[in-house]
Amino acid sequence: MEESSFHMIEQIYCISITVIHICIFAVLLMIFIPREKMSMKVRALLCALVFAGIMIDVPQIVGIKGVHVVINLITILLFTYICGRKMLPVMTFLFFLWKNVYCVFFLLTSGVSDYLSKLFMDNVEYESADIMGVLSVRLGYWTITMMALQIAIIGVELFAVKKVVRHKYDMTWTEAMFLSSFSVLSIILTYLIVDLTVVPLKDDVFILMDEVKGAHYKLPLSAIVIFVGEMLAIATWQQFRNLKKDALEYQGIIQQTGYMKNEIESAKSYYEDMRMLRHDMAGKLTALKGFMESGQIKEAGDYLEKMNVEFENADQSFHTGDPISDIIISDAARKAQDKDILFDCEFILGEARSGLSYDVGIILKNLLDNAISGADKVTGVERYITLKGYRKNNVLIIAAENPYTGVIVFDKETGLPISEKIRNYETTEKGTDEAGAFTDIHGIGLSSIKRVADRHLGTMSIKTDNGIFSVKVMIQME
Repeated sequence: MEESSFHMIEQIYCISITVIHICIFAVLLMIFIPREKMSMKVRALLCALVFAGIMIDVPQIVGIKGVHVVINLITILLFTYICGRKMLPVMTFLFFLWKNVYCVFFLLTSGVSDYLSKLFMDNVEYESADIMGVLSVRLGYWTITMMALQIAIIGVELFAVKKVVRHKYDMTWTEAMFLSSFSVLSIILTYLIVDLTVVPLKDDVFILMDEVKGAHYKLPLSAIVIFVGEMLAIATWQQFRNLKKDALEYQGIIQQTGYMKNEIESAKSYYEDMRMLRHDMAGKLTALKGFMESGQIKEAGDYLEKMNVEFENADQSFHTGDPISDIIISDAARKAQDKDILFDCEFILGEARSGLSYDVGIILKNLLDNAISGADKVTGVERYITLKGYRKNNVLIIAAENPYTGVIVFDKETGLPISEKIRNYETTEKGTDEAGAFTDIHGIGLSSIKRVADRHLGTMSIKTDNGIFSVKVMIQME
């Protein structure tokens, strides 16, 4: 076997390492970064730039180890800064995690590589006439075994990361720095081990694997400990973010509950006013007749104006048969009119038990808030809201429709749109009022609707088609 053949096998092995290296980065991008924030074309371009940085033989040019790490970091941060600054914290963490996964892979394979070398090269008769052919075959076996082992190790590592990362959250800089600490430790430890693996002495060479007893399993064990520590940190962070999300949803529910209590009080006040108006109507008409008969035209006009104000205050634009629904729909109609949004409503509920009336109010409130918010952002097309509600046998069907603009992100687990506040609260204060209460709760509102539908053995379906957002809710009346 010629020397060039050995070089070819060595190059194939080195290229496979580089390909594995860049594949780790590509998979981590898929695990942590949603497609709506980074398209496949942008990911491919970033991976190509990172791959080019790895392939450049910079260490031989400048004579400094670790230059590739700095080049990769600068490339990723500059690229992210240009494409989307909000992703800088998570991309910084992703870079260090990438290097950590690779370092763990390196430590695991280093310990096994020396063991496999001895296994394949033992009992070789170097005085044999066909020694080059024997070495060629055994080196080939070693290369194939190592490549298969490397793919298996990387597969296990990435599978573990995927299982831990269930949600693609953004990060604050504090979170990114905390989660990167394990990775930085792993990188430093790996470089120290590399420097100590083969140390030239004055008259000899110190080889770590030969001199340190049990190094073959101690190195892989240390790599596993570091990797497990990183996974535990990520799992803790994911759990923390889930609790934050639950707290946000809970606060939204509390706000909705407070709003519904106010609506119930408004409904009671409205019907009390109507009862009093009906009770006082005979007396008011008698007084008005007296003004007219006595020729007190001015006084009669003033009295009529006062009566008109009382009627306007007690008037509701929509009458569904349920006082809470009347107030919510009428209030939404006024808000839509103020924003020049066409409001079309055909809603009949009729008399309903108090618990159902309350829950229908929650559905209507959230549907109409979402519809007004969505239609208000639309430009260039007709802005409208359509609300329909009717009873079919023992089922109440409520449907709402409105145009929308932008991209609606759906949660893969729940199938519901993700609230913009939930997606962005860690990087912006948008969505809170002066008191710090959450106001951007539209995604949370749909979760509330689904909970109500489930409680009444019903369903909720959502459709987005050609810029139209449609929601249909069906619940059991009894």
